[in-house]
Amino acid sequence: MMMMVMLMVVVVVVVLTDRPPVYIDQVQPVDTEAEALLQYIATFNELMTSGKYKQAATHAANSPNGALRTSATFQRFKG
Repeated sequence: MMMMVMLMVVVVVVVLTDRPPVYIDQVQPVDTEAEALLQYIATFNELMTSGKYKQAATHAANSPNGALRTSATFQRFKG
C-alpha cells in the first residue's frame, strides 16, 4: 500500500511538471545578482580611482540594497 502511494506521488509530480528533470551535473551555478553587484562595486572603485568623486558618491547612493552606503564607503571619501 505504501509503495503504491509513493508511486502515485511520483506520477503526479512528473505529470504536473512540463519540464524535463534537471540533474545536478547539468546545473551551472550562476548568480547574476552577485555578479551585477560585483560589477557595480568595480565601477564605484574605478570612479574613485579616477577622481570622479561626485559621480562615485551618486553611484554609491544608488547602490542596490544599500551595498555601498556603509561607513567604509564614507571613510573612502574622507581620504
